Amino acid sequence: MRQSLLRYGITALSTVVLIGAYGRVHARDQASQMTTETILSRLAQALGGLERLGEVENIYTRGTLEVAGLRGKIEDWQTARGQHKQWIDLGPAYNNTIIFNGGRGWVIDRNNQITPLSGVSLELEILTSYLGSFSYLIRGRMSGTVTTNGDDASGQFYVLQVKPEGGRAVTFFIDKKTFLPSKMERHAAAFLKSTTYLKNHRRTRPASGQVTC
Repeated sequence: MRQSLLRYGITALSTVVLIGAYGRVHARDQASQMTTETILSRLAQALGGLERLGEVENIYTRGTLEVAGLRGKIEDWQTARGQHKQWIDLGPAYNNTIIFNGGRGWVIDRNNQITPLSGVSLELEILTSYLGSFSYLIRGRMSGTVTTNGDDASGQFYVLQVKPEGGRAVTFFIDKKTFLPSKMERHAAAFLKSTTYLKNHRRTRPASGQVTC
């Protein structure tokens, strides 16, 4: 159970990194009623524009990570085609690699034992790759649906329900002023709900079509 919760926390963090890597504020006036297509279009503009997002073929991130009192390193690779790899080293207590080929996934633990991803773990990995490849914005990538659930209780955010095919659903709260995601909520299991607050980060976009964070 501890490793399952730890993996969930790491997956949530990697999603934040992939989304935050493109964060850039563009203040806009908005109409009182917004369709799903309009919100997604403005969101894409706030992230740099569909053309620029579509040029990015690979995203590589690396950094330090602290989860449940453990501290170590994380490296993450994401392709536009929906392939994903993540390596975590938190010392002797936790060291594993997750590999996802766009449809199936595997985890390699600290003893080099390979286990296929299934259930919630696979659903979360599909969601991570769906978000990381910007499939919710760019047609022709991983399949899924995006619907609008109106405004939140405060009236400051548009609420989007994002659901990749075969993956976990996530609720995005889109800031009405910046059209960037302010937070996201999702369920890792029936008893576990996570709220992640998203922040903006500087981005680097080399000419090769790769982004390094």
